[in-house]
Amino acid sequence: MLVKLGLDSNDPRWSSDVLDHLVKAVVMETPDGSVGDLLGALLGVLGDYTPDLSKPLASFIKEVVVMCFARHHRSYESANWRSLVEKLGSDPTRAQLYLALQAIPPEFVAPQLADTIVKGLDSTAFSDEAGNALAV
Repeated sequence: MLVKLGLDSNDPRWSSDVLDHLVKAVVMETPDGSVGDLLGALLGVLGDYTPDLSKPLASFIKEVVVMCFARHHRSYESANWRSLVEKLGSDPTRAQLYLALQAIPPEFVAPQLADTIVKGLDSTAFSDEAGNALAV
């Protein structure tokens, strides 16, 4: 379903209504589904297709994270963040790093991960955002 939104390109196409249905389908309608499942799947797609971190893709990532946090706060709070960090692997894409920057609560961002995010986003339009958020 994520690929149908154009996440295999630098120009994803979505609407808030489509995202709302996606989040509900994973978090509320899937037995034992959670925000962590959706973010883990998104992390996988962003790694498999390695799109550049374009402004439309960054907007999509932010909207997903905000929607998950605002509408499914309990599921967001109980997500297995350590597992998500492990899924980043040793060579994450810029899109994966941006998802980590947006989604992972600060208490789960170890100094090494913060450094990886800042360095990985260094030559992008999101460099200042990463540096300010992680203050490394």
